[in-house]
Amino acid sequence: MAIAENLDKLMKHHGLSQKDVEGRSGVSQRTISNILNADADPRYSPTIHIIEKLAASFSLPAWQLQIPDLPIEVLTSHNLAKIVDAYSTIDQNGRDMVSRISEAEARYSSQEKPDQKVRSHKV
Repeated sequence: MAIAENLDKLMKHHGLSQKDVEGRSGVSQRTISNILNADADPRYSPTIHIIEKLAASFSLPAWQLQIPDLPIEVLTSHNLAKIVDAYSTIDQNGRDMVSRISEAEARYSSQEKPDQKVRSHKV
């Protein structure tokens, strides 16, 4: 479950225990444990209210906590939310351009060799 994976990454990144997250979010330590150990009861699924509280405790939108396989540097960045907000305000031509640029950048990045410098862009 993406939420468990991302919550675990965030806790490790910030050096937080389940009890620390309980204090920050108001979500009980037992609920946090249930989320992190979802394999123990695959029927368990946190409510959107719980997800929102957990995400807010890390200053993230709830949807960002639900995206699978995010590297920690993307998960903790506020740029992803800025990009989504900006994308939602542009017209279709702008969205098409953003898609073409992101696809080209992904192709370029996948072709880089480990010893090459990685280009960085500010958003």
